[in-house]
This record gives sequence, structure tokens and C-alpha cells, in this order.
Amino acid sequence: MKRKLFHVKIRSLFIVCVVLFAIPLTYLGIRLEHHFQRLAEDQIPASCYDSIAPVYQHTNVRSLIHIANEQDALRVRNEIIQAIWKNGHLPTSLPSKITRNIPNPIPELKNVSSADEIDINLPESGTPYQFNAVVYFFHPMHDTNKLMIFHQGHADTLQVFGGFDTMQFFLYRGYSVLGFFMPLQGPNRTTDPRITARGSDGQNQMGALETNTFNPLEIFLDPLPITLNYIKQNYTISTISMIGVSGGGWTTTLYAAIDPSIQYSYPVAGSLPLFLRTPPCNDSGGWEQSGPSLYKKIDYMDLYILGAYGTGRIQVQMLNHYDNCCFEGIRYLTYENSVKSIVNKLGKGEFDVFLDSSFRYDHKISLYALEHVFPPTPTPSGKPYPHH
Repeated sequence: MKRKLFHVKIRSLFIVCVVLFAIPLTYLGIRLEHHFQRLAEDQIPASCYDSIAPVYQHTNVRSLIHIANEQDALRVRNEIIQAIWKNGHLPTSLPSKITRNIPNPIPELKNVSSADEIDINLPESGTPYQFNAVVYFFHPMHDTNKLMIFHQGHADTLQVFGGFDTMQFFLYRGYSVLGFFMPLQGPNRTTDPRITARGSDGQNQMGALETNTFNPLEIFLDPLPITLNYIKQNYTISTISMIGVSGGGWTTTLYAAIDPSIQYSYPVAGSLPLFLRTPPCNDSGGWEQSGPSLYKKIDYMDLYILGAYGTGRIQVQMLNHYDNCCFEGIRYLTYENSVKSIVNKLGKGEFDVFLDSSFRYDHKISLYALEHVFPPTPTPSGKPYPHH
């Protein structure tokens, strides 16, 4: 009887622990089945962390890049814009609604003087349906007239995957911070009945919406230029920077390649060129990462070059050495020097890669990476900024 009671107690304790563990994960909006699907299905081979498979090393990287000079850079950027926006240019519209001085959506964030909500309606051309995007705008206590765009990945809150530490890091340094979600994540919705799922599953369904007048990639990107149109009209900003993690890292890579007003860009665990996503390591990502026909015209290395190209522009691709989701290891060594060489030849801008080996088997932006990529800066009072 005692043994039976003991087993009942242990089993009950196990159930309670599972429930208590699951509740906060659900609350934080973490889609574990998406982020660890690759790990569960085919396991990341140990060799993918610390070596480069011969199939990758034997690839002629230069043959995949379409940019050799400034004329090429401008041509490829225009081809990307033409492919995504059927009218041939980025949106010139403004947000649908601005709500100032809302209750701070992340009350734990410090050095916030006020927060605004930016609402954007995104119509699907040729249909009665639309998507919507919600952006949070955090104003710092001591404004330095610098703007940091933080773009979250496949999560329903801004805080996860190092998002909280990242926003806090820049708020302490006097940056205004814009917090973006991916389509169908967090507060972002759609009225299109053909989209029957949320998160990454819904994003994968979006590929079927493409027509001659509408590219679903618009929905991934439009909130950025529309929000920046509003910011540029209403605020004095000296520099615009962008950092994103996971799917937000992909967004940072693509948008910085398109919009040269993004002076400094920092995609984190967001992409690798497609030739590095084949076996043995794999890394397919969602529809937006490899499905659009855009990738038949350009390579990710073209995007890295364009994100760095321009007077005073810098792109630092931040990769997690031991990431347990995506783009782990040292495969970047196959293309790093080629991309750097072309950016140097263009004579405008800088490209670099930062490999974060400070943690193992997680998927995030780490404080270690932030503190090493961004040099310390004094506060308006001359005192150092706190780390937390």
C-alpha cells in the first residue's frame, strides 16, 4: 500500500510539474513544436556545430552572387523591390491609427517614459480581405534621437528569445525602440478565411495567396516602411538601426537589403544561403525563407551585400554557434570573406559576422553578443549604463 501511495504521489507531482512548466510557456507564446521540429525530426548532427561538410566547401560561392559593382547592387535591389511590390515601390502610406500613451505593454521594461501603439491595416490586393499589424513604440527617459527597430521571430510576445534583454539594452542607451511581430503572431491577425492557422503554420499558408497583383511577402515587410513613414514625419532621428531574431533576423536581412535608410542592421540567427541548408545539416525554415520565387533571382549573399552597402552603413550578421534551432555552427566561413570582399570593392559600407559561442543549445539574442557587438556608451549624465 505504501509503495502504491508513493507511486501515486510521484505521478501527481510529475503532472503538476508538467502543467506548471507548460503554463508559462503557453503564456509567453512560445511555439516549441515549430522551433524544435528540426531537432526532433532529424537531429542536428554534432558535426554541424564545429565542422563544415565537404559538400558546402566545394560550392563555388562567387558564382551564386549577382553583385560585382555598384551598378549591379542598384539593379539587384530594384529587382527585389519589383518582385515584392507589384507597383514597383515601397509603401508611401501612413499607419491606420496611432494611440499615444498606452499602458506599457511590457511593464517590466525600465527607462521607458511612455509607449504608443501603432496599428496598420494591410489589404490584400484584389480581395476584400486584409491583414493587420500592431507595433509598439517605446520612448526612453533620456532620448538620444536614435531609433532601434526590434523584430521578433515566431513568437507571440516580444520578450522571448532574448527580446526583453535586447529592448532593455537599447532603452538604457537612450534609443527609442519599435517592437514588431511577424504576420499572424502576437496581436497580428487576418480576415482572410483561407488562412486557417496562426503563427508559422499560417505563414506557410500565405504562399498560396500570391497573384499577379499581390505578393504575400508584402505582409511580412509592409509594417516596416509604413511605420518609418510616420516616424520620419513626426520625429527627429539621427540613425535608424534594426535587430531581429530568428524570423525577425530574416526580416532584418531582407528589409535592410531593400531600404538604405536602415544604417545599422543586426540579423540574429535569421538565415544562411540556401546552398548551406541542404543535407547533412539542413535548415529549410518557413515558406518565407525559401518558398518565394524571389530566391530564384537572387541569393541570400546578395541580401547580405545590399544590407551593408551604402555610405556609413554596417551589417553584422550574428549567429549562434550552438543554436538548437537554426543556422548553427561555422558554415558562414564558406561565404564570409567573399561577401566582405565585394562590400569592400563597392567602397561603401561594412559587413561582418559575429559568432556567439557564449551559450549552448538555445535560440536567442544573448546579452554577451549585445555587449560585444555594441561598444559601451556613456549616459547623458556621464555615468555608465547598467547591464540590466
